[in-house]
Amino acid sequence: MSAELKNSDFPGRFRERDGELWCEAVPLSEIGDAVGTPCYVYSEATIRDRYAALSAAFEGVPSRVFYSVKANHNRAVLRLFRELGAGADVVSLWASWCGCGAPASPAARSCSAVWASAGTSLRRRWPKAF
Repeated sequence: MSAELKNSDFPGRFRERDGELWCEAVPLSEIGDAVGTPCYVYSEATIRDRYAALSAAFEGVPSRVFYSVKANHNRAVLRLFRELGAGADVVSLWASWCGCGAPASPAARSCSAVWASAGTSLRRRWPKAF
């Protein structure tokens, strides 16, 4: 039994229009034709909206939003979070130095990895990674 989907069933800027699913102003079939499937599609407008809402929730509180590089290391997504002012939370040396759009400033990085306790020696060995 198939239920009829409503636009409210889709997150963010994903909408059904004329029997087809769209992301913002682009039909997903067009993206699939261009890059093949399966593929991941992200809504920049939705990311911007959600970031703004999260930042606004902490207005007046000394804080900074950090995005987990491990959660999604897509370069375009990381660049967007960097542009919005987010820091990067990294859990590996790879994530820290791969340049996947992560913030260049050490102050804009958070390291929550178990190897972080060895951070002093790591910073000496790879100073540009931190």
